[in-house]
Amino acid sequence: MLAFFALRNKEPGMVRPFKVPMFPLFPLTALVIASVAFIAMTYYNQGLALIFFAIVGISYVYFLIFLNKKM
Repeated sequence: MLAFFALRNKEPGMVRPFKVPMFPLFPLTALVIASVAFIAMTYYNQGLALIFFAIVGISYVYFLIFLNKKM
């Protein structure tokens, strides 16, 4: 979601096949809700957060080892 806002600022004149309704209200609302859910999950369920971060970390290592060379 942050990349969405960064691209809108960096390339404002870029042709886009889809226009987000009520920009920036809807994307900003989605970002806030997702951030609150992520913080709540991390705070109230550390076991689930640990599993999540482990999966993200393992996926990143896999990307660095196997997929990054193909790009």
